[in-house]
Amino acid sequence: MAAKRGALFSHEHDDIMRKSLLILVIVIAGCNQSDGDKSVDRDEATKTPPASGIVYKNPRVYNVDYSFEMFPDPNKVDRGKDLKLWIPIPREWDSQKAVKIISVQPEPHARYVDPEYGNHILFWDFGKEPEKPLYKVEMKYRLERYETYAEVDPNKVGTYDKESKEYALYTRSTHTVCVNDKIEKLAEIAVGNEKKSYLQAKRILKFVLRTMRFKPTPFERGIKDLLDSAVRDEKTGKEYYQGGFDQYSTFFVALCRAVGIPARCITEISGWGPWMTQENIRPMHEWHGRFPGLSPDGLAAAQIFGPVTVHVWADFYAPNYGWIPVVTAFGGRFGRLENKGVIISKGRDINIGLFPSAQKIDGYGEQWVLLHNGRADILGTGVWNIANIHTAKVKILHCSDPFPADALAGYPATPYPEAGTEQTSAFDGRQVLTWIDNVTREWPDKRAALAQAAEKTPWIQSKQELFICHMLREVVGDKKFFDISDAYVNLRVNSGKPVTTERFERMAEEIYGKPLDWFFEQWLERDELPQLKLDEVTVSKADGTWRVHGKLWQKSDSIFRLPIELALDTKDGREKQTIWMDTKAVEFDFCTLNEPQKLIVDPYYEVLKIQKMPPHLGWFWDVYPEIIIVYGTLGETEANKTAAERFNNDWIGLDNEIIKPDTDVNEADLKTKCVVLIGRPETNKLTRQFSNIFPIKFDEDKFIWQGVTYSEPSQGVAQIIKNPNNAHGLMMMYAGLSPEATQEFPDSYVGCADRSYVIFDGDRQLVRGDWEDADSNLYWKFDTQ
Repeated sequence: MAAKRGALFSHEHDDIMRKSLLILVIVIAGCNQSDGDKSVDRDEATKTPPASGIVYKNPRVYNVDYSFEMFPDPNKVDRGKDLKLWIPIPREWDSQKAVKIISVQPEPHARYVDPEYGNHILFWDFGKEPEKPLYKVEMKYRLERYETYAEVDPNKVGTYDKESKEYALYTRSTHTVCVNDKIEKLAEIAVGNEKKSYLQAKRILKFVLRTMRFKPTPFERGIKDLLDSAVRDEKTGKEYYQGGFDQYSTFFVALCRAVGIPARCITEISGWGPWMTQENIRPMHEWHGRFPGLSPDGLAAAQIFGPVTVHVWADFYAPNYGWIPVVTAFGGRFGRLENKGVIISKGRDINIGLFPSAQKIDGYGEQWVLLHNGRADILGTGVWNIANIHTAKVKILHCSDPFPADALAGYPATPYPEAGTEQTSAFDGRQVLTWIDNVTREWPDKRAALAQAAEKTPWIQSKQELFICHMLREVVGDKKFFDISDAYVNLRVNSGKPVTTERFERMAEEIYGKPLDWFFEQWLERDELPQLKLDEVTVSKADGTWRVHGKLWQKSDSIFRLPIELALDTKDGREKQTIWMDTKAVEFDFCTLNEPQKLIVDPYYEVLKIQKMPPHLGWFWDVYPEIIIVYGTLGETEANKTAAERFNNDWIGLDNEIIKPDTDVNEADLKTKCVVLIGRPETNKLTRQFSNIFPIKFDEDKFIWQGVTYSEPSQGVAQIIKNPNNAHGLMMMYAGLSPEATQEFPDSYVGCADRSYVIFDGDRQLVRGDWEDADSNLYWKFDTQ
């Protein structure tokens, strides 16, 4: 049996379950819950052994204002039964700590914990209150949400204790997660001959991504609805399923359970937008603008206001490790989860506790879906009479702690390698500079551009702050930086309240042992960024030694104190030196025995500045929805069209009217902000027309990049350039060397959105990178011939 900590599952859980049952049964009218509830995690499985390979790091602070409003029609409600309300509140989990419930108004009539999953629930019976046109619950809470990163050796995953109650709980068939004959057959297809549970789960995720098509269906959630939505491709005969995040996650969980892998759905309020306030709050979704937006059966949903939305993801259990998170839609992520969201509940078909009606005709449920035998299919914003009380609103706002709270939450201390690719660096300054360039490039006045970007695109401020943390690390060194970071986070988590920027600065100086006022002043108090320019660069040779001389100017109004690395590429490799700038211009000398070819300023993007950057494959989101997808008809038409439809369905989510054959495109189409070409020059006439302006060139059945020839039928390329027909637009090419390779694009897109190009082989990325020399102010090529 489960004899050691971390095995699924231990008998310690039985005592917790018995205590939870007592909590569920006993009504504590008007009870007070202490701030920062520290109740025991209900699943022993989440108590991961220290050397487990699951890391929780980079906590992000959420200071949340939450309200739920009901507007009952007094002529249509029964005060004895229709004014009950259940709302889940966050609790501590493996990746969510320092939960502090600051206030709840009005005081709930009961607080309790569901006995199976450990979710915390508050209950009000407003039928006992005086009659009002509006009943409103307001809550404030604070918590720290951590990133999760799992690195698992499939050979070290243990075996399940199949006799435990928890194994039965997380592998059972329920009303929503129905493990029927069809699911069992699909699960067998998904895992094939794989016997190791961890690798089975990986195969199941891939199967879900291949057999699902994204189509938001807010009125349907369970496995039965998913299977009933099946559509058959007329050409291939393959069966596909349609659904939103709920259905993707439920499908994954049901398939895992069908092969004996414990799995569950997780509900969170997902998103990040601390810049939204009461003054500019708006509905989260378009359909909420048509509120009440009743389902075909006349059921209601709460209109959600704010920068977050209810989202469902999944996790599964790996013995000797713990719960492994899985994002099941939009390309999927396995074993990796961001910290942008608040976990509200775990599990599906959740017993909401006290006084639930078991009768569907009573109309109680959550977001268009009625309760089933007193259970909510998910537990997100709340449960109320969705059949009778059609007007309900949920408002969720959150704010940041002072610098560097958001920055450190996004600053990785260790690399996150993408599946099938090389290990990436811990900090990607190139990406931050690309974001800044993308939101300021159309503005000649860069200071005004930054101010405008901060107003129109507030998240850019958090990206700059992230970069500032990285530069602080460069100044104080790795060890002291992480000592500073750890001390700051520990103070914040343990105190349960914000740490001021001034206190952080003092802490940094105390640990570093030197003044840092100059650093914080120039990066936190000024309203501009540095702009640099190479000038008067010369090269000469005497006595066998090459001498490169030049000036580096600060074009910005303010003078910044900057350590700048210079790289000199020579015929025999790269040489480097660092200069300090604290004046308008600094002269430099580079002496080398090797013939110089190119001089580059800040080659590894270590300094926050205004800099022209190459476009990235993910930039189509910045011009969304002004997108057109053009598939080739010169050859492999069906494959090109299928790839276009899948890319739209899986990633863009617009109507298929944006998809056109290359024979149907006019001049106005080519001026669209983003033109996506599907198919290589041999199969798409527009790809052929524009092939010369793309850096990676095709030659019939092969393409060449950086001296390497790619000619395998399973290989292909994705690349992006500026649209020659639109000064502020983009043109993307997705092309495979065979029909099968072209159809890999929707899957291969994962992990390449932040690069200018990616070369892949099947579902493996071979090479990815950026185009070079985007900013002529920061490089100098030599002609020494």
